[in-house]
This record gives sequence, structure tokens and C-alpha cells, in this order.
Amino acid sequence: MTEKSAVDSNPSTDLHPGTVRAAVPLAQWPDKKLLRIGELADLLGVQTHVLRFWLQQFRGIRAERSDSGRLLFSRPAAERLFKVRQLLYEQGYTIAGAKRALSETATPLAVAPTVAAPPPAELLQAAARLEQTSLAVDRLQAENRALAARLAAAEAAQVVAQAELAAVRARFANEWDELASQLGDLAADIRA
Repeated sequence: MTEKSAVDSNPSTDLHPGTVRAAVPLAQWPDKKLLRIGELADLLGVQTHVLRFWLQQFRGIRAERSDSGRLLFSRPAAERLFKVRQLLYEQGYTIAGAKRALSETATPLAVAPTVAAPPPAELLQAAARLEQTSLAVDRLQAENRALAARLAAAEAAQVVAQAELAAVRARFANEWDELASQLGDLAADIRA
């Protein structure tokens, strides 16, 4: 049996996707210079799309891309995101308030491990609604892509059917002309 790290799956913390999980204290983070987005999401107890959203909102936090295109976070950037998580989920800040709080800190955010207070119920409910909405948007986008693919296939089939119909009409016109010619010849033979 293999040992599990602090970020491995834990039945007591693997809640419904819409709930916020507890973050792993900084002291327990792996000693890595760069963290992949999935690793950091597990450490912070959030989904990867939340980290992408935070990157858009907090412009001072940067991520790098690996050669394969994956998002990688330096240790300072990861610690800043840990602070963002604390401000939003534990201290109840809004995005705007968290931005102000981060801009007011004169030094790079050295985050001391704290005992996590449970987030306010309203924040948990809002996070759950956001997650549900995000999942609904993802589902609708997938349905839209599937319908667009079906429409493209139907349009391609229509083009093929129109070409086949044009070919049948051309054959019919040729055969009609040939029959009319034969009928004219037959009528001339009968008159003669």
C-alpha cells in the first residue's frame, strides 16, 4: 500500500463539487519551485477554474505555461493565491475588497499559517451556486458543440443530397429527350 500525500483524495474532504474544501496549510505544502494548476487547486481546496478566474481578477499574480501548455505557479504566486483564498473564503472579503487588501500590503505576501475559521454560510452557498452555474455553463457549451456538429453533418448531407438530385434530374432530362426523339421517329414511321 502506498502512502498518500497531503493533497491526495480524502473521503472526509471530498465533498460535493460546489462546496469549498479546507486548504492545506503552507507548512505542509510540497517543497517544489513550480506547482501544476491541479496540484495548487488541491492544496487550496478549490477547483481549477476558480484559480483561472482568480488569475484574471488579480493581475499581479502570474502563472507560467509549460512546454505542453499547462499552467505552472511559482511558490510566491501560489502563496499569493493562498492569501487570496484566505481573504475570500475565511475572512469574507469580496473580490474588490481582496484586491484592495492585497494592494495595501507593502511587502510580498508572506502568509503565516493560520487556523482556518469556517467560511460564512452565505459565502459557501454563493460558492456552491457559482460551481453549479459553472457546471451548467460547461454542460450547455458541450450541448451547443454537439448540436453544431450535428448541424454541420446535416448541412453536409444536404449538399450531397442536392448534388445527387441534380444528377438524377440531368439523367431524367437526357432520357426524356431521348424518348421524345424516339417517339418522334416512331410517329414519322407510322405516317410513312
